[in-house]
Amino acid sequence: MDIDPFGSPVNFIDAALQSLKKNGILAVTATDSAPLCGTYKKTSLRRYGAMTMKTQYSHEIGARILAGHCVRKAAQYDIALTPVLSFFSDHYLRIHLHVSKGARKADSALASVGYALHNPKTGERKVVDRVPKGNWELAGPLWIGDLHDKDFLETINLDMNMGTKKKLEKFLDLWISEAEAPPLFYELNEIASLTKTSPMRMNTMIARLKDNGFIATKTHFSPNGFKTDATMEDIKNIVNG
Repeated sequence: MDIDPFGSPVNFIDAALQSLKKNGILAVTATDSAPLCGTYKKTSLRRYGAMTMKTQYSHEIGARILAGHCVRKAAQYDIALTPVLSFFSDHYLRIHLHVSKGARKADSALASVGYALHNPKTGERKVVDRVPKGNWELAGPLWIGDLHDKDFLETINLDMNMGTKKKLEKFLDLWISEAEAPPLFYELNEIASLTKTSPMRMNTMIARLKDNGFIATKTHFSPNGFKTDATMEDIKNIVNG
C-alpha cells in the first residue's frame, strides 16, 4: 500500500489501514516537511498530534514524527507497524513500514514511541519513553526505535538502469550503515560551533570516534551529519584532544 499525496498524508492513513495485509508494507510520503521538521509547530501538533522542534537534526525528527503517527494510528486497529526504511530527499519524507497484526504486537510497537530531548546550551540529545523533568526542548510523541531494518535492506535487489542504480546504491549503503546506529545525528558545523574549532572532516571524525570504541557512521539525512553512541561530552573531548 502506497500513500503518496500532495501535502500531508494524514487524511489517507485511516483508509489505508483498513486494506493492509499481514506481512505487507505500508509506504507513506509527506511533502509537508516544514511542519514535521520544526518550522510550523502548531501545524505539526494539529496534523500529527506531535510537538516538533527546530534543531540541526530536524529532518530525522520529522521522519520519526511521521513514523510515530502511523504506528499510533495503526495500533487503534490492533495493527503493528515497524519502520524498515525511512528517508529524506528533495524536501519530502518517506517511510516504509512492515505490517503485523494482533493486539500484543501493536502494544509492542507502541513501546517504541516516545520523545526526543534536546539541550540547546550543551547540544546534548537523547530519546526517552516518557517526558522527564528538566530544562529540555522536546519533540514527540515520535518513533524512538530503528528507522531502518538491516536484514530487509540487504534483500533489496537494485535491478534497474545504471544511472539510477548508482544513485540508489549510494543511498542503500548509507541506510544499511546507519540501520543500527543510535537515534538523532550530529552535524560537523554544530560540533565546531560548540567547541569553537574549525569543522573536522567527516572521515576524520568517524575514524576518531571508532578509534575510541564508539559506533560512528554517516547518515543520509545530511551530508554533514553523523550518528554515534558517543555523548556530546565524548565528542567534544575527541575534538579538543
